[in-house]
Formats: sequence, structure tokens, C-alpha cells
Amino acid sequence: MKKLQYIFKINFIKSLYINFKYFKLSGIKMPILIGWNVKWDDQSNNGIIFSDDFVPCFGTIKFGITEGSFSMGKGKNCLLRVKKNGKLLLSNGLSFNKDFFINVENNAIIIFKKNVSSNFHFVISSSQKITISEGVIIGWNTTIIDGDGHRILLNGEQINSAKEIVIGKHVWLGTNILLLKGAKIGDNCIVGANTVVSKNFFNVQNCILLGDPCKIVKDNIVWEI
Repeated sequence: MKKLQYIFKINFIKSLYINFKYFKLSGIKMPILIGWNVKWDDQSNNGIIFSDDFVPCFGTIKFGITEGSFSMGKGKNCLLRVKKNGKLLLSNGLSFNKDFFINVENNAIIIFKKNVSSNFHFVISSSQKITISEGVIIGWNTTIIDGDGHRILLNGEQINSAKEIVIGKHVWLGTNILLLKGAKIGDNCIVGANTVVSKNFFNVQNCILLGDPCKIVKDNIVWEI
């Protein structure tokens, strides 16, 4: 019964179109599954690309199929948008629950490495570069943005340029997380609920990061799904 309910959540017509667009004849394997409420806005010229070791198999990438914890994402709309000269790199084992917004601005790039999943209401927007490494899980109401959205000028010169964001391997982002420009998180870390990260913690591993401003509250930890 659960498998049947899952199948009804897939927009097979849109999924087939997108798969044949990016994979040609291999698209029949349907590696990308699209939900009914997903808007796919690819304005780029071959901007959606796949990792070198990508294996096209059924449903290895899911957009807006599942609903997240407690079905709180049920019925929500989703948007994937890649603007001109933007790049979005996808890998095997990606799952984005309903109510997501993935936005790549002109000349920017977002990289999703293997086995990344997000809960409902996930927002990610890049004006420069954002890298999310293998095995990252993202809790609900998480926002990742490497720019400010608007230019700030001083004597005619812009003073608020975008800064790269990097999330290391096997990182757990809790609920209501905000990652701002310049944020870097090391491998095997946990970012606790309601935390704001805008600094470089990439050289720190196996730690719990918490607070606003973010700080290390515990180290030498190991976490499991």
C-alpha cells in the first residue's frame, strides 16, 4: 500500500520529459523523479550537470516526492531555478522533500554530492558557490545563502560581495538553521537547532555547533542516523 501511495506522488510525464532532456535514451531509467508540485525552471545552457561517477538508476534523485517529518511539507510547492550561466551539480542518492527552493544565480554554482537529503521548507540560494558534501542531512526550515540578495554601496562601490559556503561530509543540520555567506562546517559535525553560522568552522570536526553567534559547545562526538 505504501509503495502504491508513493507512486501516485510522482509526476511521470514531467519526470520522463526531464530525464530524456538530460540523459537522452538513458532517461528511460528515470533517475530523476519529480513530484506534482515541483516547478522546474532551467534557464541555463546545459547548466544542470551530474557528477563524474553518476549512475543513472531509477529514483536516485527525488524532488518533492516525500513530505518530510510529520507530513508538515504536505501540499507545498517547490521550485528549482538555474539562471543563465548558472551551474547545478547533482549526484546519486539525493532527496529533497516537499516545499523546497533551490536557486542558482547567474555565474554561480551549487554542488550536491552523494546521499544528501533535506526535510521540508529547505531554501538554498547561491550567488557564488555552495558545496554540500556526502552524507549531509538537512532539517526543516533550513536556509543556506551565500549572498545578501541586494547590493550595498559605499561611495559607488559595492561592499557586500558573496562568499563561498562549504559543508563537509556527514554533517547534520538541525531545525531552523541559517547558514550565511562565508559559513564553512567541518566533517562529522552537528549544527543544533536555531543556530546561525557565518564563520569558518571547516577545520573543526566531530563537534556540536550551536547558537547565535555560533560556537563549539561539545567536541569529539560521533553521530548516527
